[in-house]
Amino acid sequence: MKNDGLNFEEAIEKIEKLIPTAIIFFTVGSLDYLRIGGRIGKLASIATGKLGIKPIILLKNGELGLGGIGRSRAKLKKAVLDTVNKHFTDNNLSKDDYNFNVGWGYDKEEGFEFMKEVESTLDVKLDSETNVAIGIVSAVHTGPYPIGLGVIRKYETL
Repeated sequence: MKNDGLNFEEAIEKIEKLIPTAIIFFTVGSLDYLRIGGRIGKLASIATGKLGIKPIILLKNGELGLGGIGRSRAKLKKAVLDTVNKHFTDNNLSKDDYNFNVGWGYDKEEGFEFMKEVESTLDVKLDSETNVAIGIVSAVHTGPYPIGLGVIRKYETL
């Protein structure tokens, strides 16, 4: 925004409008960290652990929601992408109006592979500078193996 000549007040106005458009779609390697951090209950953690399922988690407006479930890591990553596609289709949104950014935990190679999957499956182009390893503050709640993507509307499309 600064590079486009917006002053501070104009940028803040745009940012406030962008916040509700931001969603993170992700999955984790284990529910233990979410349980310990108080994000999900012990019963939910035990039940899903016994069944061998893990959730697709949506983070929107500071609230966690369920976007789906899966068993294997590969199926979970595919389900994340299916959930994103469904979100755009159900809400009649154009992917061209959004920025897409991948985040991953400990496994950098998995993150790079997921970036390729995101681009081919969703037919979007990722900005290589905004795809990152998830930091320790978030990892305290997600554990070492979260993976997913965030979307936020491009400010120019408001």
